[in-house]
Amino acid sequence: MEQKFYTQIEDYLKGRLSEEDRKQFEAALLMDAALSSEVALQRDLIAATRELDVLQLRSAIRDSLATDTLPKKTHQKPRKPGSGWLNWLVLSLFLLGGAYLIYRAFNSNDTNPVHQDLSEPKALPNDSTEKQFSEPLQMDRPTSGEQDQKPAPPVAENKTTTRPAEKQAEPSTPNPELIALATELYREQPYSVQLKSADPDADKSLLAQAEAAYADKDFRAVIGLLEKPEPGFETESAKLRAHALFQLGQYDQAAKAFQGLAKGFYKYDAQWYRLLALLPGLPGTQKEVDALIKEILDNPTHAFRTKTEKVDVRIE
Repeated sequence: MEQKFYTQIEDYLKGRLSEEDRKQFEAALLMDAALSSEVALQRDLIAATRELDVLQLRSAIRDSLATDTLPKKTHQKPRKPGSGWLNWLVLSLFLLGGAYLIYRAFNSNDTNPVHQDLSEPKALPNDSTEKQFSEPLQMDRPTSGEQDQKPAPPVAENKTTTRPAEKQAEPSTPNPELIALATELYREQPYSVQLKSADPDADKSLLAQAEAAYADKDFRAVIGLLEKPEPGFETESAKLRAHALFQLGQYDQAAKAFQGLAKGFYKYDAQWYRLLALLPGLPGTQKEVDALIKEILDNPTHAFRTKTEKVDVRIE
C-alpha cells in the first residue's frame, strides 16, 4: 500500500493522473495536511534529482571533451579496429543529451501539485537551475559581419525601468503548507447554512436552492446558481458564493469575493475569511496579507484579532 501511495504521488506530480483522479487527489490535498507535506517533499526530491542529473551529464560531457582534445602521445598502442568511431558515437550521444536538456529548460512547463483554479500547472523550481547550467552551452558565435562591427555604446539605465525584484510579486504557485494552514483555520469556524424548511417544495428561490446545494457540499452548483445574486438577498448570495469558492480551492476569486463583503454587519467575518483565502498565494499576496493583518490588529474590538495574531506568528 505504501508503494502504491508514493506511486500515486509521483504520477500526480508528473501529470500522469486522469482528470477525475487528479481532482480527487487535489481534494485530498486540501483536507490532509500530512499528505500536502509529503507531496511537497516528493516534489523537492524530484527537483533535486533533476538538478543532480544535469550536473552529472555536464561533467561527463566536459570530461569527454577534455579527454578527446589532449595531445596524442608519440608512442601509442595500436587501437582496436572500430574503437575510433565508437568514441565519437558516445560523444555524440552526450552532446545530443545536453541539447535535449537545453531544449527542455526553455520549453517545458512542469507540473506543480496544487491546483491554481486547478487547471494550468506552473514550472517546478528546478527549471531555473537547468536554465542556469544550460545557458553557457548555447552562446552563438558571431558571423564574420558581426565581428567587424564595433560594440554599441552603453545605454544609460532608465530609472523607471521595472526592477527584476518587482517581477517576483506575480502570483506564485499555491503553497501546500499554507493551504493546509488556511483549511485548518477554516475548519475551526466553518460557514454553515440553516435550511429554512425540510420540504423541498417550500421555497424555490435561487438562494434556497444554493443553500441546499451547499449543505450537500455541491459547491459548483452553488456558484452556478448564484452567478447573479438573488434580488433582495444580494449580501447573503455573495456570502454563500464566496464560501463555495473557498471550498473549491479557488482562493484568488474567494479573496476578491470576501473583499466585496467587508462592509456592514459581515465586515469582521469577511476580513477573516479573506485573510485565509490570501494565505495560499504567499509570497505573491504578501502586501495584501500584511495590510489586512495590520488592519485587524489595529482594531482592539475585532472579533478575529486573537486568531489573526496567531496567523501572523505562524507565517513569519
